[in-house]
Amino acid sequence: MLVLTGEESGYYWVGAYQTSSGADDWEWIDGTPLDTSKWNPGDPNDWPSVDSCVDIGPDSKSFNLHDYPCANALTFICEIPSDVVAPAP
Repeated sequence: MLVLTGEESGYYWVGAYQTSSGADDWEWIDGTPLDTSKWNPGDPNDWPSVDSCVDIGPDSKSFNLHDYPCANALTFICEIPSDVVAPAP
């Protein structure tokens, strides 16, 4: 389930990161490997600097992932257990 809060036209952290700078190893914060087939076309690209965290944004119409600098402040999406019912928006 995907629940967005805040500015729904912006970019969101999704809880994944690059395990070591310059490597092709990406994982979720729980240690699960990231499915790298879900990247936005052209990503990961380390532009404009070393991008080591993963976000999703309005230019990824299919909810594809981008690499982005971890130091940037973005709204985040959090994971909830599947047996929890999210409140209506």
